[in-house]
Order: sequence, then structure tokens, then C-alpha cells
Amino acid sequence: MWPLGGLTYCILYLDRPNLLIRREAMGESTPKWDKVLAPLMAFSTLIISLASAVGVRITGVMTLPAWLLLVAFLCMTAGHIITIQSMRQNDYFEASVRIQKEYDPKVITTISH
Repeated sequence: MWPLGGLTYCILYLDRPNLLIRREAMGESTPKWDKVLAPLMAFSTLIISLASAVGVRITGVMTLPAWLLLVAFLCMTAGHIITIQSMRQNDYFEASVRIQKEYDPKVITTISH
């Protein structure tokens, strides 16, 4: 899945470089818990891959059937594609959870029909 991360970076850089640069840094109002959680989530695919490789190396046996590995890979790829599209379309999509005060957020209190 790491090659998809590089592909994501290239797509976003070619499409909207200003957004990509802004998303690389966490904003000032990012909560402390998100400063810990965001890097863990970013490296989770690497951790999963390493744990799987070590398990196969130690036991010498792949315990999952090939069709299940294919389904898992397709699901992860589909999720990555959805994330890329979300990042391309949403100007406010950032690396962490925070209130973006610099954009003067508005709270909608009524619904028009």
C-alpha cells in the first residue's frame, strides 16, 4: 500500500499543490490526542505489513487463503481511492481534527426547504 501513498502525493501535487503543502503541517488548534493518533494512523499500513511479514517468516506458513488476501487488498485500494477523491474535492481536508478559525467557520442553525 505504500506505493499508493506515493501515488497520492503525486496526484495531489499535480492537481492542487497549495492544498498539499498546507496539509503537511498540523494546525495550531490541533488537539494533543490527534498529534499522537495521526502519525500512528499514517504508519498503520507499514506496521500491519511488517507484522504480517514477520509472522510468515517465523511460521513459514501463510494462514489466510489467497482469495481473502485479494479481497483485503481490493478493499484497502478502494478506501484509498475514496480518500484521494475526498482530498482532491475538499479544500478543508486536513491531516488532523481541528476548528479552522482562519477560514471564519459558520454554524448552520436553520434548514431551508
